[in-house]
Amino acid sequence: MGVGSSSHRWDGSTMSSQKGKVAIVTGANSGIGFEAAKALALHGAHVVLACRSEVRGRQAEESIRTTLHKEVGDDVGEVEFMLLDLAEVDSIREFARAFRDKFDRLDLLINNAGVACPPVRHNSKGLECTFAINHLGHFYLTSLLWDLLRRTKSQARVVNVSSGLHHAAKLDFALMGHTPGNSMSDYAESKMANVLFTYELQRRLQRAGIDNVLSVVVHPGICHTEIWNKYIRTKFARWPFLQWLAMWAVWLLPFLPQKIGALPTLYAATVDSVLGAEMYAPDGLMTLRGYPALNTSHPASHSRDNANKLWSLAIPVKPSILSTFLGSPSSTFLQLSLEKS
Repeated sequence: MGVGSSSHRWDGSTMSSQKGKVAIVTGANSGIGFEAAKALALHGAHVVLACRSEVRGRQAEESIRTTLHKEVGDDVGEVEFMLLDLAEVDSIREFARAFRDKFDRLDLLINNAGVACPPVRHNSKGLECTFAINHLGHFYLTSLLWDLLRRTKSQARVVNVSSGLHHAAKLDFALMGHTPGNSMSDYAESKMANVLFTYELQRRLQRAGIDNVLSVVVHPGICHTEIWNKYIRTKFARWPFLQWLAMWAVWLLPFLPQKIGALPTLYAATVDSVLGAEMYAPDGLMTLRGYPALNTSHPASHSRDNANKLWSLAIPVKPSILSTFLGSPSSTFLQLSLEKS
């Protein structure tokens, strides 16, 4: 898994037609998810905006539709909002059921939604929300939609949006998802989990001889998204002056525009030369800025032992436990899940 600098700066202008494809983008109501969903729809895809907030999801749907209606020609796609709370298993199950009832294919599953939420908060199952939303929720969503990905005749892709902060992860599998500590530590661990999951899924696909599904991970660079505004507002809620200072400090950083921050995601989702079990990130200094290129993730992300430990957190001991927890996830995904590297 290498690192490279693009000789050709891919800016999305040469994106191939996505007409006829169906895509899901989680967390598509703002930031990178919104920009990625809009770009895919402008290139012909039918994009489902999977969002936790109905109000913000509907607003995003209306905004993108307004943009689409300004385009001339038959190549533009469509967007529609569907409710999805990745912190809650019941919501994930209901979303998957509704999606499967409506669509018979899934070309692109873009697992983009993410939170960094201080103080530590837990979902109804007792899991810390950052890990539940950023990793486990997407793992379960992928499992419940697996048969659709597998049945799609063209090459389907699972694109997981990680972060350069995965380099700061201190993996403690005994506490992962239950930590009482630092929210940035939780965030870094969840982003490392995204990378481990991506690589391990591709390894299991290769062993199973499944070649029509590709598993890829991206790091968007330093991009000013709503996740950091929320983090600062919550972190410094009791100290308005510090909150103000932090907001100003953030604005002074060399953030990428959200449209540029979405490019690694779009590159991984649409470019033919993309490889499975690889990370794509900006090609500039420290991968903070630039255009999409093959990149190198932290050495710990390539550990098969780490990947198997992470997988066992989501598939505890027996497939029957996951079946009870989720309903009836794909049998082929369960088979992949129970194999070890």
